[in-house]
Amino acid sequence: MVTLGPPAKSGSEGLRENAYGSGWFRLGPDEVLLIELEEPTAHLWSFELGNFWWQSIDYVDHSSSLNGFQAVKSGDGRYRLVIALEDPGVPNWLDPAGHSEGVVIYRYQNAPDVNPIPVGRVVSRSRLREALPADTPQVSAEARKAEIRMRQQHVARRWAP
Repeated sequence: MVTLGPPAKSGSEGLRENAYGSGWFRLGPDEVLLIELEEPTAHLWSFELGNFWWQSIDYVDHSSSLNGFQAVKSGDGRYRLVIALEDPGVPNWLDPAGHSEGVVIYRYQNAPDVNPIPVGRVVSRSRLREALPADTPQVSAEARKAEIRMRQQHVARRWAP
């Protein structure tokens, strides 16, 4: 089991009300990193992948980041995020866009404390379904394409003149 670093309040840098945490992923061809956490008590929260040099991975054409509005909660009330080199066909896929190694950064904004601490574990891709709740839905290739189209529209709106 892998524990991501506990979030820490930003102190004198950044926003005082934010808590930040990070971890590192390194995946083999048949491995995925399953990250589990309770719902953060925060105004906003997000997870983002970066490459080996901590540069943001393309979030326009890849689902390399998720926030609390985009993430899908499991039936038991927990969130499960999956970092995988190929689409695992489940909600909350964080796509490293071909990078088998990199950083996971997460942020809780306007959080009264620094909980929950996400916990990650590497599982084989072929056993991922066994590690997820039985009611985890399947995400089709068409649904994933729709997610990417929505990302592209949101980014275009954000950067529009």
